[in-house]
Amino acid sequence: MKEIPDLSSLWRSQKDCIIQLNNKGIILNWNIAAQKFFGYSYKEIVGSSISKLFSKEKDAQKLFKKLISPQKYFYLEIELKDKAGNKRNVMATVFPTKIKNEETAGYIILLKDVTSKIKLIDDLQSSQKLYRDIVEMAPNINGIIQDKRIVYLNYAGLKVLGIKNLSTLKNKSIEDLIDSKDHKKFHHRYQELLKGKKIASTELRLRRNDGSVLIVESYARLYKFLGKPAIQFVAKDITKRKRIEEERENLLKKSRDYAVELDSIFESIPDAIYVGDKTKILRANSKLLNLYNFGTLDEMNSHQSQINKILNFRDLTTGKSLPNSENVFAIAMKGKSVTKELVITNPQTKKEMIIRSAGAPIKIDGKVKAAIVINSDITELKKIENEIIKSESRYKSLIEQSFDGIALINKYGKVIIWNSKLLELLNYNVDEVLEVNFKNIIQNEINEFSDEKKGLDEFDQNLHFETIITRKNKTHFPAEISISILKEGMIMYVIRDISERKAAEELHEKLFNKLIEAQNVMKNLSRQLIIVQEQERRNIARELHDEIGQTLTAIKIDILNAMKFIPSLNAQEQLKDSIQMVEETLNNVRELSLNLRPSILDDLGLIPAVRWFLDRQSQRTGINAKVITKPFTEKIPAEIQITCYRIIQEAVTNIIKHSKAKSMSVEIDVISNELYIIISDDGVGYDVLSARKKATSGYSVGVLGMQERAEAVGGWLDIFSKPNEGTKIHAIFPLKLIS
Repeated sequence: MKEIPDLSSLWRSQKDCIIQLNNKGIILNWNIAAQKFFGYSYKEIVGSSISKLFSKEKDAQKLFKKLISPQKYFYLEIELKDKAGNKRNVMATVFPTKIKNEETAGYIILLKDVTSKIKLIDDLQSSQKLYRDIVEMAPNINGIIQDKRIVYLNYAGLKVLGIKNLSTLKNKSIEDLIDSKDHKKFHHRYQELLKGKKIASTELRLRRNDGSVLIVESYARLYKFLGKPAIQFVAKDITKRKRIEEERENLLKKSRDYAVELDSIFESIPDAIYVGDKTKILRANSKLLNLYNFGTLDEMNSHQSQINKILNFRDLTTGKSLPNSENVFAIAMKGKSVTKELVITNPQTKKEMIIRSAGAPIKIDGKVKAAIVINSDITELKKIENEIIKSESRYKSLIEQSFDGIALINKYGKVIIWNSKLLELLNYNVDEVLEVNFKNIIQNEINEFSDEKKGLDEFDQNLHFETIITRKNKTHFPAEISISILKEGMIMYVIRDISERKAAEELHEKLFNKLIEAQNVMKNLSRQLIIVQEQERRNIARELHDEIGQTLTAIKIDILNAMKFIPSLNAQEQLKDSIQMVEETLNNVRELSLNLRPSILDDLGLIPAVRWFLDRQSQRTGINAKVITKPFTEKIPAEIQITCYRIIQEAVTNIIKHSKAKSMSVEIDVISNELYIIISDDGVGYDVLSARKKATSGYSVGVLGMQERAEAVGGWLDIFSKPNEGTKIHAIFPLKLIS
C-alpha cells in the first residue's frame, strides 16, 4: 500500500489545527497549530491514539464509530483536553484521504476553536451591562420615545412621576404625561426631531400619577431603535436613571438569537470548505455550495474561472475587487498559506457578507498538488464589534449630558469613566483626577456620614446621603452623593450640587413661617371683628326694638287719643293715615331688628332660630323649605351658634336670589363632638371655581364671608355645585372653641 502523502507544509502554515490519522485512529502527523493548541510535542503525540486528546470517553467512541461508517466526511462538536488538562470546545471536520484504488488510507481532521466567538458575545453582554448600570443609577430621567409612546423610562423617571412600573404606560401616549398646556410645544419639538433637526433644551410640564405638575428641562436627539426612528431624551430634576429596558432586552435577544444561530451552524456545517487543484475543485461541503449558490460540485467547476466575478470578491480593508491571481485559493496553489477578510455579494439575495478566508497548499513529495480553503462567515461578529463601539459611544454621551458629576472607579480607586461636570464640581483637571485615588477625595465626607467610620467596601450596595464637599481650592458646597458598588469591585459615584435647592428650602421655610403667623393674626382679627360685629348688631337690634319701637307705639297711642278730641272728619282721615304710617314704620323697625339679631337665637338656640328663619323665607318666596335634624344633648357654644346662623342666613339669601330653586333644606347633626351642617337646593347650580375667583377679585364677598366665618371659629366649609345640578354647602364646626 502506498504511503499517505506528506501534508506537513500545509499544516505548518495553517492557523487551525489539522491532524492526520490512519484507519485505526493512530495519529500520524499534525501541524504546528495543533502542537501549540494541545501542548504536546511532535514526538510525544505521533503514534498515540486520538483518544488521548479526548476529555470524555463518549466523544472518543462517537468519533471511532463515525470513522468506520461509510460516510465520506462528517462533522462533530466535541470536547478535547490539552496536555495540562485544560478542556477545549472545538468543531471537528473529518474527511478521508484516498489512494489510487479509492481505498481509504486514513483521515484528516480539521479542528476549529470556538472559544473566541463565545468570549466575544460574553464581552458584548458585559459591556452592555456595565454601561446600562451607569445609566440606570444616574439621578436624572433617561428615556426613549417611539411613535409618541414611552418605550423606556429609567428608575428615576418612574419614581418622580409616581409610576409603579413601565407596564402601566403600555396603552398611554407620551402626551398623557404632558400637561395639556405644553401639548403644542411638545408636538412641534417631536416633529422637528423626527426630521433630524437638533433641538435646544426645552422646559416641559409633566403630570405625576397623583395629578401634581412637575417642570423639567429636557434634552433630546433622534436615533434608531430596533430599526425604527426614536427619540432619546435626558431630563433634569425628574428622577434617577433607569436603564433602557427595551433596548437591553433587544440586545439580549440578539445575543440569544446569535447563540442559537451559532449552535445550528455547529450542529450542521460550521464553515465553507473546499479542496482543489489546478484543474478543478475536488471536494466541497454543502455550506460552500449554498454560499456560492451552486447546486452541485460539477456546476461549480463549470464556473470556476468566473467565481470571482460572480461573487464580486473585495478586500474588506481597501474595498478593492480581487483579481483571480490574488484570491486565497490562487495564492495557496503557489505554495503560500494566507488568510484574508473579504466582502462578497451573495448572487441569490444580492446582500453583502464578510468572510474570513484561509487557504493553505497541500504538498505531496514536496510539490504543491492542491490547496484547501476554509471560508468562515464573520458578518455577525463584525456587526457585534461595531455595536460595542456604538454602544460605548452612546452611553458615554448620556453620562456627559448629566447635570451631576459622575465617576466610575475600579477597585484600586482609579477613575476609568468621568464627565466634565465632575471636574467642574471638584475643581480638578483631567490629569489630576486620573492620578489621584478618587476614594480619598471624598472619603472624609463618607466617614463623617458614617457613625461607625466604615470604609466604602463595608457599605451596602447603594448609599445615598447629603453632606458638605470640599473642593480642591478649599471652597465648599452642599452636595447629594449616591454611591453604588458594581460587579468586579467597580464603584460609581454621583455627586449633585444642591446649593440652590438648600437656599430655596431655607427661604421657603422662612416665608412659610411668616405666612402661618400672618394667617393666625388674620384669623384672630377676623374672629374678633365678627364678635364685635355681632355685639353691635345685638345692641342695635335691642335699641330698635326697645327704644324706637316703644317710641313709635307711644306716638300711635297719642294719635289715637288725639282723634277723640278732634271732630273734623278731614283731620280724622289725616290722623288715620298717620297711624298707618306709624304702624308700617313699626313693622319695618321690628323686621330690621329681627334681621340684625333674632332674639329667638339667644332665647331658644340654633335649631328653633333656623326653623323660624326658613319658615319666614318660605312664606315670603314660596320656596319649599325644611330643617332636617334629630335630638342631641351636646351644648353648642353661643359663638358657634351665631356663626352657623349667619352662614345659613347668607346661603339661603343666595338661594333665593340666584338659584331659581323650588325647594331647599338644612340638615343639622352632631357627630363625635362636631357640628355638621348641610345646606342643599335643587336650583340651577353654578361654577364654584369661577365664583371663588370672582369673590377673590372683590365681585362677590358672600362665599368668602361664609368661609372666613367658619375658619374663625376653627371650622371648615366647602361648596359643591355644577350647572343644572343644584348646590350643596358642607360645614363642620368643633363643639369646643379653638383659642
